[in-house]
Amino acid sequence: MFDYFKRNKKGMITLALLLLLGTSSLFGAGDFDNLDKTVEELDASGKKTVGTGGSWVIGMLPFAIMFIGALLGFKQAKKDAKQDQEDSNKPATYAITGTVVGGIAAILVIAIFGLVTMQDSSKGLLVLKNFWLTAFGLAG
Repeated sequence: MFDYFKRNKKGMITLALLLLLGTSSLFGAGDFDNLDKTVEELDASGKKTVGTGGSWVIGMLPFAIMFIGALLGFKQAKKDAKQDQEDSNKPATYAITGTVVGGIAAILVIAIFGLVTMQDSSKGLLVLKNFWLTAFGLAG
């Protein structure tokens, strides 16, 4: 193996650089401690950011889906009201029904999200509960 390097000057230079790199990495092994700490802090910060964003999405999702349900119910009631002019309370009834159905759908979506991401459907609902307890200052 060393005969190749003896005959070839480029090989000698390559061997010298490899030895230099090897010894510098052996003596400088502690220099990467700060890099490890930075990467670990970045990892923790990224997970906290994703967790905070996820809890906000889960916390606001019921209102968004309930609002969509109310809009769809109101839109359907307006279609039906054009066909028959009998009941003036029909849009409000449809909007309330859409809101209730939207709330139930939101709970199901959050439970399914918890089941898919955390392997337990109740954990998604627990995130929702903890979000609102913290928002109102009731978390202990």
